[in-house]
Amino acid sequence: MQNVPKYANVPDVKKFLKKHDLESVKIKRAFKSTYAYVTFRDEATRQKALQTLQNVQWKKNSIKVECADPDENPFARNEARGEKRLEDCRSVREKTAPLYKMTLSEQLEFKLGEIRGVLDNYKKLLKRAWQAGFPEEQYDFKITEIKQSPILTGYRNKCEFSIGKKRRYQ
Repeated sequence: MQNVPKYANVPDVKKFLKKHDLESVKIKRAFKSTYAYVTFRDEATRQKALQTLQNVQWKKNSIKVECADPDENPFARNEARGEKRLEDCRSVREKTAPLYKMTLSEQLEFKLGEIRGVLDNYKKLLKRAWQAGFPEEQYDFKITEIKQSPILTGYRNKCEFSIGKKRRYQ
């Protein structure tokens, strides 16, 4: 739908469609834009909408409607590029908790090594920045062993996931 009133939101579009005896499945509307994407349950309803809404007046705007090409199936697109489907990838556990196969003491050793690596890289960057006269004794990092928690279950960090489709042109 084009020429939708600028400040009409999704409920307004839904109400407008109901007024014209049209039932939508999904409506996408960008904020302050003059267009909306409307999905209908079947082809017959879509054709009815194309005929009914063409040049209908809505708040002094003449509505224009046309069929939009649907997005291609993202799974088919990924397979065509040779990418695997989600179920073919490593399990969710391996992606969210890559250290789950290690014992707690092995995890702590691994994390300690990671910390040492980060601090060594930091020290190298500082040496390069100083070039000459680097006060090495001031940046001699002393790393103590990581203390193990007495609670062994139920204390793990939470995981947050962003799920959705990326916006185009970003």
